[in-house]
Amino acid sequence: MKFIDFNYLLSMKRWLWLVTLGLAQSAIGQYYYNDVIANYQTHQQYKLLRSQKVKKISGYSQESNQASAGDILFTQEISIDGKRITVFSQEQNSKSSRTTTYYNLGKLNKSESSNKNTLTTTTYTYHESGLPSQIQTITRDTFLASTTTEIHQYFFKKDSTLDFAYIIRNNSDTIHVFFTCNTQKQILDETWKRKNKEIEKYYFYYDAKNELTDIVRYNNIANKMLPDYIFTYSDQGNIVEMIQVPRTGTNYLIWKYSYNEKGLKLADQCYNKSKVLMGNVNYVYEY
Repeated sequence: MKFIDFNYLLSMKRWLWLVTLGLAQSAIGQYYYNDVIANYQTHQQYKLLRSQKVKKISGYSQESNQASAGDILFTQEISIDGKRITVFSQEQNSKSSRTTTYYNLGKLNKSESSNKNTLTTTTYTYHESGLPSQIQTITRDTFLASTTTEIHQYFFKKDSTLDFAYIIRNNSDTIHVFFTCNTQKQILDETWKRKNKEIEKYYFYYDAKNELTDIVRYNNIANKMLPDYIFTYSDQGNIVEMIQVPRTGTNYLIWKYSYNEKGLKLADQCYNKSKVLMGNVNYVYEY
């Protein structure tokens, strides 16, 4: 990854609004963050948009040296009944994509993402606790005439805390994910094993308000434990800053977020390690 490359920045910005809209999958390496926390954030964002009667969101990208508002990055349209949210995005090389999410009784149950050659469909089922019990993603590539499947199956203890998960790719390759919880039902660590051999481990840290602040793992380049992500929150519980450390190298990104009085996001700003503004995403809402 080149953390001073604006093309990479565009992809990161697209990932960020996908996270905001609850559409991103496999954005961050950890399954607990990606599947459980992101799912919770998706539903919180959905409730906020519905309560504020938002009909459309437009996102504009802007490089640090631009004086204008910049090019449109995406538009998000919410159906009148709130059961369907459609995102149209303009990507690099004038390519466009569309992602539609479907809600039933306020719960995300399916997402479909398509571009020129691929269609990705993700379906969700839930445990009685409200947490995801299975997330299945099927990707069909018409150009290559291929289909890939990935299933994330979660298992719970009697008290509804996470116990372990299976990550199954193409019905063959399986990763066994183990979770350790504390008495407050917080996930403390996540361990990946393949054929009983540990291949990755993440640690999760929280503040006094039980907000996730750090995701830490062993960094092979630095040869020590380092955070992959660091989160800072406002008094209202919104993430106002995220520091992303790459898996290789010494550079990192600093993302800063601003919100209006309703809690809706106004802008994302991205800085490099030297705290130079690289670009931002501005949000415009229609009601």
